[in-house]
Amino acid sequence: MDDSTDAIPADATAGTRKWLWVPNGITLLRFVLTAAFPFAGPMWRAALIVGAALSDFADGYLARRFNLTSWIGGILDAVADKAFILTALITFIAEGQIQWWQLVLLLSRDVCVAFVAIYVSIGREWSAFKDMASRLFGKLTTALLFPYLIAVALATEPHVAVTVLFVACAALSVIAGADYLIKFVRAVRRQHTVKKTS
Repeated sequence: MDDSTDAIPADATAGTRKWLWVPNGITLLRFVLTAAFPFAGPMWRAALIVGAALSDFADGYLARRFNLTSWIGGILDAVADKAFILTALITFIAEGQIQWWQLVLLLSRDVCVAFVAIYVSIGREWSAFKDMASRLFGKLTTALLFPYLIAVALATEPHVAVTVLFVACAALSVIAGADYLIKFVRAVRRQHTVKKTS
């Protein structure tokens, strides 16, 4: 099927902006799920994780499909993802279902992003930072974290599925972090080269 038949006409784009609240509202729902997570039982936690994953897919799909993307929406989506995943992981740590060292590996991508943010703040490399679009490994890491969290929520004892998902998530997170850092370093070098030649 030709997707061009479903495209929104250019003159209709401005009119669709009033619907920005739809994907942003779905994103904000993730904060409600985040607040409820520590107080839910295992089955409810699994349901909350599924809900968070579906909302993450839905807000992104609607924003892209109907040209409802915005800077605020992108920031909200990223923060909502991080807030939910971090809350879930810390809850599991507090209850002894995962260990602190596992958290470090699972969030290694986010540590790299935080490092880049600090570097940008100190060095004012804003233009290089703006070039840092979402990366494939980063998306895969987030996508795989949701099934991992479901497995942890439902596991009543150590299970091979939890271990396999953890290894996969940790490996992807490390790769995503390295990939992000490499791209950022290249962007900074490119910016410096442009400044020298201008």
